[in-house]
Amino acid sequence: MRPCLDPKARRAFTQTRRAFTLLEMIIALMVTAMIVFTIYRFVSAHLMAINATMDIGNDRDVLNRVVKLLQTQLDTLPVPQTNIQQIAPGPGGVATSAPNVTSQAASVLDGSLTGKAYKFRGLSNDEITWICPAGSGLLTTAAPGEFEVTLTVQPVTESSSETELGLRRRPAAGNKVNVELNRGGDAGRYDWLPLIRPMAALEISYFDAAVHSWTDKWADPTRRPALVRLRLQKYPEDAPVEAVIGIPSAQVVR
Repeated sequence: MRPCLDPKARRAFTQTRRAFTLLEMIIALMVTAMIVFTIYRFVSAHLMAINATMDIGNDRDVLNRVVKLLQTQLDTLPVPQTNIQQIAPGPGGVATSAPNVTSQAASVLDGSLTGKAYKFRGLSNDEITWICPAGSGLLTTAAPGEFEVTLTVQPVTESSSETELGLRRRPAAGNKVNVELNRGGDAGRYDWLPLIRPMAALEISYFDAAVHSWTDKWADPTRRPALVRLRLQKYPEDAPVEAVIGIPSAQVVR
């Protein structure tokens, strides 16, 4: 049996078991909301950092594939040939020689390598050009004859301010194959194969072993630079991805 409490004792017992007030409930909710908000910001910051790291990693993987593409092509460049023909004996009966222009032009066409330096809005948009048949250097196996291929950065469209990295492809001199050329103007039409969009900058340098120095262009198709250095930037504020590629055919002495 429960003990019978007098009214005073019952009121005292009820007062000791009173509920939370509205102010206490509001304060508790505010403290809980602050804790939840702090946890949310902490988790969001970590997720953003993880996503940014993954994006940077993906961008670098894409740029490294471009480096691999160029490395594969440079590895397959043939050794430059300079054909010599004999001409009439000179003074004293000593035979002299001179380059065979026709033969030399043919050998230069096969696997020649040249490069030019350009700027677009203050950023490097250099070009490197090689001559090759169908294969990895042309990124297709369904093309007869030899083609001139240029790796460069250019606007997405003629009126666009956004730039992309890609390959300009067109038949080399002497190749009469009929292919559709979708870009270009009076300076020459070409097929454009986009590779990376956007791409802010492409800087290419060449190491000339004859003078032991780097140069920003390569104009002699009868010789090979010992090294090619690439610096690629997907966005202007990015640190460039840099790679130095050796050319095996430059090490061969004929």
